[in-house]
Amino acid sequence: MRSISMTSGKGGVGKTTIVSHLALALADCNQRVLILDGDLGMSNIDICFGVKTKRSLYDVVNGEQLENCITTVAKNVDILSGGNGISELTKINAFQRRDIFDQIQKLQFKYDFLLVDNSPGLHDYVLHLNATTDDIFLVLTNDPSSFADAYSLIKVLHTKY
Repeated sequence: MRSISMTSGKGGVGKTTIVSHLALALADCNQRVLILDGDLGMSNIDICFGVKTKRSLYDVVNGEQLENCITTVAKNVDILSGGNGISELTKINAFQRRDIFDQIQKLQFKYDFLLVDNSPGLHDYVLHLNATTDDIFLVLTNDPSSFADAYSLIKVLHTKY
């Protein structure tokens, strides 16, 4: 399973839109895709697909099996919600993050791609999600603050990981 992270230093640059369109394009090529909404506590990938998820990473952190928290949204496209309105998810520790990725790795033969729709910024969980993927795509706009924040993210990722 190839993993790709869409990330940015700033919100509102189009990461979620790019992830949802990329997932559908890959699915059209008969690739099986799992989208992990890494915007923990403010997940919204489900809205792009017009569905409401019943479970999220919050349930996984609290003992539910990851497979039970995945929602099919289109042919060959499943999502794992980061939970919406759940501030506790922004405080998950390194052990909990590692456990989530261990469970995702167990699904590697079920999916061809893992697309991570990351939240913006330099939070530890954002850096960790970026560092654990095969490829990182940095999304930015022509706004000067978008450039500055993207540069900061690249600098921290390079220095720390």
